[in-house]
Amino acid sequence: MRAQQTAQIVRDILAAQGINLSIKTTDLITPDSDPAGLFDSLQTANLNAVLLASHQPFVGDFIDLFCGSPSGAHPMNTSSMALIECDVAASACGELRWLRHVLG
Repeated sequence: MRAQQTAQIVRDILAAQGINLSIKTTDLITPDSDPAGLFDSLQTANLNAVLLASHQPFVGDFIDLFCGSPSGAHPMNTSSMALIECDVAASACGELRWLRHVLG
């Protein structure tokens, strides 16, 4: 529920800047989902950009797998954000550009 609310807030902010964002809810990014299961869906979608709003432990595990990092290398907190770039959405093919945590 909170992840969906976050996605809606981001959609509204981007819409005010003329950027249209569609929201898709999926069981592929729940806290207990297998991070490897998301790659096929991302490849099939053939999108230029994706914003995922999810929870731990999924999101940290997904970043680790996507970037080819050891398990636990990228812990995520509430409201943490990461930017990952890739040519192919696959394990160890992402490059972490930045990781930000809310302070306070």
